[in-house]
Order: sequence, then C-alpha cells, then structure tokens
Amino acid sequence: ILGTVYERFLGKVIRLTAEHRAKVEEKPEVRKAGGVYYTPAYIVNYIVQNTVGKQIVGKSPADLAGSKTKPPFRVLDMACGSGSFLLGAYQFLLDHCLKWYLANPAKKHANAVYQNAKGDTCLSIGERKRILTSHIFGVDIDRQAVETTKLSLLLKALEGENDTSLSKQMTLFHERALPNLSDNIKCGNSLIASDFSMLPEDLVRVHAFDWPAQFPDAMKAGGFDAIIGNPPYIPIEAMEEKERLYYQRSYSQVARKFDTSIVFILRALHLVKRSGFVGYISSITWETGENYSFLRKHMFTEHGVCEVLNLPFDTFKDAYVDTGIYILYGQPTNSYRIYRYPKKTKITSLADAKFIDVDASLITAPDYRLVLNPSAQTILIRASQSPRFKYLGEITKSTQGLAANRFERSDSAQSDEWYPFGEDAQAYRYDLVVKARTFAFMHDYQSLKQFYEAESKILIRRIINRQDRLDACYCDKKMVFKKDINPFVLTNVALNPKFVLGVINSRLLSYLYVNTSAIATKDDFRQTTLAEFRHLPIPISYHDSLADKARHDKLVGVVEKMLAMKPKLRKATSESEKAALQNAVTTTDAEIDRLVYKLYGLTEEEIKVVEGEK
Repeated sequence: ILGTVYERFLGKVIRLTAEHRAKVEEKPEVRKAGGVYYTPAYIVNYIVQNTVGKQIVGKSPADLAGSKTKPPFRVLDMACGSGSFLLGAYQFLLDHCLKWYLANPAKKHANAVYQNAKGDTCLSIGERKRILTSHIFGVDIDRQAVETTKLSLLLKALEGENDTSLSKQMTLFHERALPNLSDNIKCGNSLIASDFSMLPEDLVRVHAFDWPAQFPDAMKAGGFDAIIGNPPYIPIEAMEEKERLYYQRSYSQVARKFDTSIVFILRALHLVKRSGFVGYISSITWETGENYSFLRKHMFTEHGVCEVLNLPFDTFKDAYVDTGIYILYGQPTNSYRIYRYPKKTKITSLADAKFIDVDASLITAPDYRLVLNPSAQTILIRASQSPRFKYLGEITKSTQGLAANRFERSDSAQSDEWYPFGEDAQAYRYDLVVKARTFAFMHDYQSLKQFYEAESKILIRRIINRQDRLDACYCDKKMVFKKDINPFVLTNVALNPKFVLGVINSRLLSYLYVNTSAIATKDDFRQTTLAEFRHLPIPISYHDSLADKARHDKLVGVVEKMLAMKPKLRKATSESEKAALQNAVTTTDAEIDRLVYKLYGLTEEEIKVVEGEK
C-alpha cells in the first residue's frame, strides 16, 4: 500500500501560486515521460523470483553474506522510485533466510532468530538489518524517491515488531533499532556520469553519478548480482539536446531514435556481473524495431537472454502501453524461452504463461531481431538463404504515403504538376477503394513522383487488419496516397506484380510478418513498417522447372480472378450475389495459399502450424 501511495506521490510536486495557494501538479519530467506508473505486485514478484531467486536457491545466509575473499550478494534497482522492486527483493531474501534457519537450527544462529510471544521463530531485528544493508541497493534521480525508498525499507525491517519485542531484542542483542541506509540508497542520475560536462553547474543540474565512486565495493567485485526494475521511458523528443548527445556518445548501441529505457538496459548490462541476472519491464519496441539492431547485437553476443514475456496492453491501469518482462544474463546463452499473451487478456498472475523454447542460433545478423516464433523464423531463414528468393526491398522501390498536411491540394488539376490524390482511399485485399479524390501539387516532391505515376504497383496498407492479415491491392493509375498506404513499385521488369501481390496477400506472408514483428502486434493500432516489409522474402526463381513455371502462371491467373471478384463483391446488392461471390473468393483465397505453400517449400507440419491447426 505504501508503495502505491508514494509511487503516485512521486509523480507530483507542490508549488505556491501567486495567490499563495498550494497547487499539486505533475513534475515536468513526468509530463515528458508520460507519467509514473506503479508496477503491479505480481510482476515485481515474478521478476524478483527469476533473478534473485535463481541465484540464491540452496544458499545459506552466510553464503549470501560473503567473506573476506567473496563479496556479498547484491541487488540493485537503478530507478527505484518508491522502492517496490527493492521491497520485493528484500522480502524474498528475508523469507529465504528464515526458511534456511528453520531447516538448519544451530546454536551459532542464536543472534539471527528469536521466538516471539506466539512462539513463532522470527528473524531478529539485527538479522533483518544485516540482510538489508548487505544486499539491497538503489538509485533514483529524485531525492523524494530516495527518501521514500529508505522509509519503505526501514518499515519493512520493522514489520511484525512492537515496542515489547524491539526493547527485548535491543537489550538482548545490544542493537540499534534502525540502520543507516545512506550507503545503500543514493540520489543520482544512473545514466550520466561526471564526464557529461566540464562545468560544475551542468553536473549538478543532471545529478551526475559515478558508479565506481558511489558503489566502490560492488564495482570492484565485478558489479551487482541482480539488477531489477521498471526504468522510465522518456522518448528522444523529450530529452534535452545535451543529454541526448551524451547518450549517443557514451552508449554506442543507441541509434537515431530511442528512449531512456534502452539506455537503462545498456547501463544494467554494464553493471551486472557475468554470472548475474537483469530483470526488468519495458516497452517491447526494441525486440524487432530497426533502430535497435545494435542493442540486440550487444545483448545477444556480449550478454544473453533467458526469458521474454510480452504482456497484455492493459497491464498498467493508467497507461496504454505495450510492455514485456525481460530476464537477461551476464553472458551469452544457448537459448531463451518466450510467451506472448494475447493483447486483450486480463491477468493478475503470470503462472499460466505457456513458454516455448527458442534456440539462440535462430538470431541472425545483421539485425539480430528477437525471435518471437521459432516456426516462423525457421521458414524465414530458409527462404532468405535460398537463391530462389529475394527480399521485397531488393525487387521493388517503395515509400510511405504522404501526410495530407504537407502539400497543397485542390479540387481540380491546374497543371501537370497536380496529381490525383486519394482524399478518402484505402487498400484492402485485392481491392482499392477510392471514395473521394482531390488533386495534390507535386512540384516540391519531384523525387516522389516515381511512386505515384500511372504504372503497375502494389499498395500495402499500413495497418494490419483484425484477422492479423496484411492488406495489399494492385494499382496502375496515377494517384498519390496518404500515409496509411505504402506504394511498392517493381524494379525488375521480368517479375509480374500480380504474382508478387498474390504472395503478399497469402496467409503465409501474414503469418511470417505478424510472428516476426513486435510492432505488428504492438497495440490496438497494429502497424507495419517499410523496413520490415522490405525484409519479406519473395520467390523469384520460378522458371527453373516446368512445375515452378506452372505454379507461377497459375498464381497470376487466380490473382487476376480475385482482382475481378473483390470489387464486384463489395458492390453486390442481392444476398444471392454476395453469397456466390464470397464462396468464390474463399475458394480462390485457399487456392492462392496452397500455391504459395508450394513456392516456399512448406511441409505438411508447417502448413498446419501456419493455419493454426497445431
């Protein structure tokens, strides 16, 4: 309860107005970041269990405490906020140590446990303090957060005690009631060191924080054993320029577009021991996004991934954000396990997650994209490595549609520089629907005219439909499209655009796209990106055999049939006409799928997986 109250409090600041009234408002940095969000307890516990828990199983309190030659077990939260993650870790350690003492009673443990008035064996206040000061560490840029975390941890240390029990223990063990946590929980900027600037005022402003100076023992020991938390997601647009440039200079794995959660991941990987674990909750965008390939390369080649758990998009009650839980390791791993919750699932526990194992060998250069579905990735790799396939980006030129507010529009064409514009147009599967048309002045967009001329092109809708299918259609008319339609113009004249259209609209290509892109299932606005489209493998060697040639010609024929039927189905008025055309469309669609399966060499087992039968 304390954590919840203070997490919300930390996002506020109280100021006096000109009328000398107190006003509570969001802190500027919170407004930029989009809010401070309290992490549900079941997520905190899960992360603690899979980082701290994995490392201390079977170990005694003495093992965890270390010795002259062995450092103690240390847990860190670099953006501790109200301390919810550190409280979870502290409670886990308390429970573990008490359980060990109960299982291993001995006189030498007399100072560690005592019998309370009810006759229960409890950890002494001295032991609770020792566990806290030896194992729990945190940093936050907000001094209020630091003080709140300290208070929360001290209250946890006193939990279950009363005046009588405390007086008895202090007399018996000569103990001071509460420890000093100034060496454990510190105020500073976890991401920015004093190399940020030569000016002292700059260092003060950003709360520069040098890890070797602030936590010398931990850094000399090779880092922390477990790093946990929910780092803030401050986008690059909200960063001050000096800070953005510092991140790009100091963290070589960040690209042109990133947020602070990525920098926190990189800092955590630097601070964790080679034998340690990092557990955090963050945005899923880095999993496959093109801007994060250097991060992923670093993560998979220098460190390791143990577990990925993509959460529903209402995990945080106050924020509509797609997040995942990530358990990383200090050195490379041979495999990891993954589970992706359906986006609209309601959960209060993670016990029902049905993980699948992913071999790390499926992670391929140069993108090092996280494998979300090993079956889809296996098909992609097989096609990508075959000379019979080329990436869509290798056989086409493409661009994003134009934002309507970027150019001048008119109801009529005043010269050849005015192109028809799909004012109200949308690309559906095999059907381009234009409800309203105006004209766009293209004089200032000479380089983009090539995508909108009257020549054969494939239009792919930016949004994935509710059936998790890509929507693509054929167009050979001059027309400019809005941002939600991406035009692809074939650069290889030997290729038939209707053949490529049939491949893109097949069930297989939708399956491959949706199951290899984190953005494709990112939220209720299921998007595609040009970069990911361009990496779809398309069969091009269809003249190597009579069978391939026959499949190519057959696919072109059924696609032409589909292009004729879909507009008629849309315009049909009688129920009998709709039923007949829908039947033909369904049958033709299935025929296209069968031909594409053959072109990609799918096995019967793989076809069952693609069609959801297995």
